[in-house]
Amino acid sequence: MKRKELQKRKERNRGFTMIEMMIGISIFLFVVVFGITSLLNAFFLNQRSQGVRSVIDSLSYAVDDMARNIRVGYSYRCFSKSESVITEADLAIPTSCRNGFGIAFESSLGDPANPSDQWVYYFQNGKLFRSVSGMSGSIQMTPEEVTIDTNASNFSVLGAESSAEGDSQQPLVTIKLSGTITEASGVVPFALQTSISQRVNDE
Repeated sequence: MKRKELQKRKERNRGFTMIEMMIGISIFLFVVVFGITSLLNAFFLNQRSQGVRSVIDSLSYAVDDMARNIRVGYSYRCFSKSESVITEADLAIPTSCRNGFGIAFESSLGDPANPSDQWVYYFQNGKLFRSVSGMSGSIQMTPEEVTIDTNASNFSVLGAESSAEGDSQQPLVTIKLSGTITEASGVVPFALQTSISQRVNDE
């Protein structure tokens, strides 16, 4: 009876075997490695999304700035993609188009008799540019990480002509931007579109 009791007590007090310890440590290491990998993936995804978000914010700011200036402007001149040469004299002629690579307009403080003070937005070499003095003195509006697809992006202007020419529509400008953002972690596509109606009454 005592022998059986001692044997049961020994079995109860017995610790882990070496194999059980190795299996336990292996499972623990697997869980730790899996957890660290998931944490690192989440960190890199967060870094990537923050980088892309920063570029998108810059791009949205450029579009908002463009929309504000176009809205208070007038005498819109859309540059058709079939036009190869645009002169300053062309800038003062209001013209509609559905698939343009640029737009010129008289700013709210501009002089209609002076075509060299027209504001101009246009696409060139995958970037968006702005000039506040006709066709000269352009600055780049989009970050270097952004490449605009000029085949999928355009300016559309409807009702730019004056009412004297039989056009009764209030001018409407639609801007479509499409392209890619190149980050260290890869290439991300984007697409933005906005429509702007001329604030002052069309004459």
